[in-house]
Amino acid sequence: IDDARIYPNPGSDRFFIESSLGSSITVYNTRGEEVVSIELSAMKQNVDISGLSKGLYLVRIKSEGREKTEKLLVN
Repeated sequence: IDDARIYPNPGSDRFFIESSLGSSITVYNTRGEEVVSIELSAMKQNVDISGLSKGLYLVRIKSEGREKTEKLLVN
């Protein structure tokens, strides 16, 4: 999970996540509400964020019992 990458950051209508297969991605707004949730079906996956308002979000990546949280700025 240490090799997981999110880009571009900041992003506007989509971002890419690179992580191991079987990882799950959950995006939360600053109020802690879940706004996007997906299971990775490829090692590099496109995530649509076009419906999100501008601002700061937290992306939680879970894989093999471990997790990592990254900040994502939507502009």
